[in-house]
Amino acid sequence: MQFISHTEAQGGFIEYHVKITAPGNFVFHIRDRYSSMRAFQAQVKNGFSLSIFEGLPAFPKKKAFGSKNAEFLNSRSGGLQHFFNSFFQNKEILRQADHLL
Repeated sequence: MQFISHTEAQGGFIEYHVKITAPGNFVFHIRDRYSSMRAFQAQVKNGFSLSIFEGLPAFPKKKAFGSKNAEFLNSRSGGLQHFFNSFFQNKEILRQADHLL
């Protein structure tokens, strides 16, 4: 996953543009909100052994004020990219996910 950019969408929320390269060099782009990425992380955390998450970087925190500041958004993008790349490369997570499918 590569976080390309972030923009303010209609409705005032920030939308992240993410490039995903899947196995076989299949590339696609998504636009998503921080809140839905955080909801995904929380849902997955409930479905996996919590010990798996001990080795992962922390998920970027929510911020009440200054959340549209460019410096903060760039930092959050980097944190999200680091978290998700570590998550999707974690062999134990991949093993457990394989059993769920």
